Amino acid sequence: MRPDFVVIGGMKCGSTSLWKYLSMHPEISLPEKRKNLEFFDTRDNWDKGIAWYESFFHAKNDMHKVFGEVSTEYSKYPLSSDVAKNMYSVIPNAKILYIVRDPIERIKSQYIHSIGNATESRDFELAVCDAPNHYINFSCYFYQIEQYLAYYRKENIHIIISEELRNNPEKTLKNIFSFIGVDNSFTINQKITINTSSERRKWNHIGRIIRKSKKYFGYYNYYKYKYPKLYFLLENSLSTPVKKPIVTQEVRRCLLKQISPDIIKLQNLFSLDLSHWNIKA
Repeated sequence: MRPDFVVIGGMKCGSTSLWKYLSMHPEISLPEKRKNLEFFDTRDNWDKGIAWYESFFHAKNDMHKVFGEVSTEYSKYPLSSDVAKNMYSVIPNAKILYIVRDPIERIKSQYIHSIGNATESRDFELAVCDAPNHYINFSCYFYQIEQYLAYYRKENIHIIISEELRNNPEKTLKNIFSFIGVDNSFTINQKITINTSSERRKWNHIGRIIRKSKKYFGYYNYYKYKYPKLYFLLENSLSTPVKKPIVTQEVRRCLLKQISPDIIKLQNLFSLDLSHWNIKA
């Protein structure tokens, strides 16, 4: 069996919360305890084959009628360059959902995430204004969805505003349920906190060596659960809390100069109201 819909991201926009909401609907079946299959990304699981991918989609009860997946790696062009083409070759009739967020806030969250996993060590201004870069590319939402428009009809694509999912989940989910073809009268009785920036720490030189080594990081995680007191001392000696970056007016102008034209294209094509983002350069 293959999915009827795919949530393609974006990164740090609340896709985990959306995944949890979707999993609560009795007519929706998602891969059990598995977000980010990353199948259509040739850097990850594409070579595992269709049978591997299909094994994640099956009805767990008689109520399940629609199948889907959520993977944030699917909106990281050009880092992941063949995703839309690969997806269309396997599920040409799929419905595409794309959750987007204030682009500057998303960049800040991605920066904190990158510091935390030791893939970033530069100061915020240098990292995000040194164009071209992934921070800007991943916040150019039209640029990302344009890759899918080359294969999928606009009517098969649904844009979700992260702030609307946070502030008015009932209305936003009703629209989502209608789009993917399940009972839109179903009400989620709990509000999920959209976690777009988790608590992160900045690793020092030795910490980065450990974090980047699968072997050493495995040991680190093993001992942090086995000896929590030792872990506390170890964590404080290897890392410090990441401070939320401050976006100066100069940095904001730098980012919006590159992002604003793209966001305006997205807004116009999908008739969205994104005025609350204040994205005018």
